[in-house]
Formats: sequence, C-alpha cells, structure tokens
Amino acid sequence: MAVIGGSRHKKKTRVTIKVSTTTGSWVGGVTVRVTGPGMKPIKKKTNAVGNAVFKVKPKKRGKLFFTATKPGFQPAYVTLRVT
Repeated sequence: MAVIGGSRHKKKTRVTIKVSTTTGSWVGGVTVRVTGPGMKPIKKKTNAVGNAVFKVKPKKRGKLFFTATKPGFQPAYVTLRVT
C-alpha cells in the first residue's frame, strides 16, 4: 500500500492510496478506511487499478491511519503524519 500526497492540519488536502499485491499487480475492490485526529472515519473502495482518493481535513496534528482490507487478502496498514 502506498500513500501519495501529504496532509496539514486545518487544511483540506487530497491523499491517494494505491493498493497492490506483493508481486506488484494492482488490486481493485479493496475497502480502505482512514481515521485521524479530530476527524470522522472515512471508507472508500479502490477502483480497478487499485486507487482510492480521499479529501481529508484533520483538525489536529498527529497521524492519519489507513487500513486496507479485502476477503482473501492479508490486511495492510500505513500511517501519514499530519503537520
């Protein structure tokens, strides 16, 4: 799982998540959930090429926590620092 983009507190930013297998092929239909400081959890599914785009506006500094799950696959986790 890869994160593209950054985030700042009190600013609306766009963060893209790319989900792939260990061999490098993209996985579609993965549920990606993001939680963070001072924001409600958001869920989205990846498209056919493994991308999910979030528009986030964290209210505090800390870390955004991304979780990717799909039946039959091992869950993946990644964090992004909020500056």
